[in-house]
Amino acid sequence: MAKLGIGIIGAGGIAGAHAKAYADCDLAQIVGFADLNPAAAESAAGRYNVKAMDVESLLNDPNIQAVSVCTPPTSHADLAIEVLEAGKHVLIEKPVCTTLADAQRIMSSTATSGGLKAMVAHSHRFWSTNQRAREIIASGEIGEIVMARDEILSTAKREPNAPLPWRFKKAVAGGGVVMDNGVHAVDRLRYWLGLNATDVDARMWTVVPGADVEDAAVANVHFGDASAPHGTAPTAQIYLNRTVPKATGRCVAEFLGTKGSLVVDTWKEVRWCSEDGEWNVEAVKRPPTAFDNEIRAFLGSIQDDTPVPISAEDGTESLRVVLAMYESAERNTRIAV
Repeated sequence: MAKLGIGIIGAGGIAGAHAKAYADCDLAQIVGFADLNPAAAESAAGRYNVKAMDVESLLNDPNIQAVSVCTPPTSHADLAIEVLEAGKHVLIEKPVCTTLADAQRIMSSTATSGGLKAMVAHSHRFWSTNQRAREIIASGEIGEIVMARDEILSTAKREPNAPLPWRFKKAVAGGGVVMDNGVHAVDRLRYWLGLNATDVDARMWTVVPGADVEDAAVANVHFGDASAPHGTAPTAQIYLNRTVPKATGRCVAEFLGTKGSLVVDTWKEVRWCSEDGEWNVEAVKRPPTAFDNEIRAFLGSIQDDTPVPISAEDGTESLRVVLAMYESAERNTRIAV
């Protein structure tokens, strides 16, 4: 089977992760990169011995059948729609976009695209630890989930007197740590629990001088309702900060069930115990990385003409919770999703 030609819009850090995964996959061949900064596109293209292009040329290139959108969040909707209108499949970096109106635009474009695939790149679903955790929860080994806690702590401080990165500018990023890492937490909790959120109560803080977005947040998110199995409705606390010392960074979730406990250290291991048993431990399987698995899933859905594992509708559900978190923090009250 012929390899799919790939175009990548954006040439920053996440574009590099996509590019490496495409280059390592036997289903794809990178054709070119586009970026608003021509020098960045040239640099990325040079690393893979492919073409540096502008967006229009990339979208019109007949050798490209699928495109990764790896740009800042507020540009996702317009670019994803342009890709679909150009007759190409699209993988949209998370979040799918930053407003529900834009999400609806993407879904409408997908619905009229004639079968083109549009997938949201929620990479956390593709870590082996996170996938194993979902299997354990679904098996009932630790019983019904009563409560959970998801912590994503990272370092994103700028150097003294350096320009403020785009992630700290609302007009470009659409939000701060909640839009960035918070959407990961929401999406993976939905994935693990198999439930959508019903209401949230959130508080947020800005730490970095000059930033117009939040750098830290805590939220209580209620999942499910009376229709959930056995009438359960678990609550999760989401704990986010991107200004911690590098050594304290972590990406860990804990689930407390009626029969046991489970801890997911995403980049290291998953461990669980039930009743009076001992801890079971499974290390992360790497390689492949989450990006390898994500890219292969996207390409596989195109070649096999099967549904993408994370649709625009699915990505919108996670965005809906994130936006409710912002509203909750602004109004200082619990908000229905």
